[in-house]
Amino acid sequence: MIVLVDLRLLIMIVLTIFFALALVLDKKCIALSISVFLLLLGLWMFVAGFAIVTGWEGMGVTITGLIYFAAGLIFILFFSVKVYLCPIKNG
Repeated sequence: MIVLVDLRLLIMIVLTIFFALALVLDKKCIALSISVFLLLLGLWMFVAGFAIVTGWEGMGVTITGLIYFAAGLIFILFFSVKVYLCPIKNG
């Protein structure tokens, strides 16, 4: 769990690049799965920060969970804008 906190910047950069590539290449399933993964990871770390990890480490895990959760929500917003504002291709 502490590894996810220590490497959160690298994880966010890599997932953001994959998400942007998925949106550009019109791979909606991959883009949505990255968003849902970030939401679930953020929720899990938020709960684990309160329930499992104690002390200063627990506070760091909780804040990291909030960051992942917020990034997942922003990615879903970008996904929705891409899906609903782009014209539908016929055939």
